[in-house]
Amino acid sequence: MIDTRSCKLVEARKWPKFAVVLAAALSLGACSENLGGDLLSMAPDDHSQNAPSTDNPAQRLAYYSKLFADHPKDKEIALAYAKALSDGGHKSKSLAILRTASAHHPKDREFSSAYGRAALSAGQVSLATQLLVNADDPAAPDWRVSSARGTALAKQGKYAEAIRFFEKANKLAPLNATVMNNLAMAKAANGDIKGAESLLRSALAMPTAKPKVRKNLALVLRLQGRDVDAQRVAQATGAQPGIRQSIAPQHSTNGLVGSQVARAAKR
Repeated sequence: MIDTRSCKLVEARKWPKFAVVLAAALSLGACSENLGGDLLSMAPDDHSQNAPSTDNPAQRLAYYSKLFADHPKDKEIALAYAKALSDGGHKSKSLAILRTASAHHPKDREFSSAYGRAALSAGQVSLATQLLVNADDPAAPDWRVSSARGTALAKQGKYAEAIRFFEKANKLAPLNATVMNNLAMAKAANGDIKGAESLLRSALAMPTAKPKVRKNLALVLRLQGRDVDAQRVAQATGAQPGIRQSIAPQHSTNGLVGSQVARAAKR
């Protein structure tokens, strides 16, 4: 429960605007920075050494397209082709390739992880949840899977459960600023504004922190009515901590905060 006296939260009439902004502030970390830019996990394979450079995305796409046509059951080729499509902005086709290839790898955890995270990025939460549960290996936990499962739960408004998975991801990848951002914003959604602030400050101190971590910290400070502190944090990058969409997450597909934040403001 948030102590409105000590935290000096903004008045209730302003909260809906903050909730809209917070709805874009959870990064899902599930996926790139890898939560990091890279939605698809792909192990090195015998074909990658012959692939065109990433500086030539069109050639790379054509290369993997032909390989996939020749070897549709090869897991590494399917993942590489899907990644090339995603990198080229063809996310719906990337997901379609994974869907087709999944028939050949129904119990493969690595494939389920990549497919699940891609489905989550596309907003297919139910499918993503099923795939990520299958991908989650208790004997060899993967922070990307844990973070993605947290994001899927947060998308459904299950913030307390989401926090559990984000905390697990944070233990597995303790120096990942994006995971800390996800955990912080889930805590904010669940009413723990002070806890969110502490995590965001720690994330901001990391060299891998993206500029939007700073914006989220400014937002959380503003939620406490600490406008001067919020201004000071935001001005370090020239950003303004106002109520606007620019205070957003690292991956908008993971952005999720809802009514529990609004309820917390009224306590």
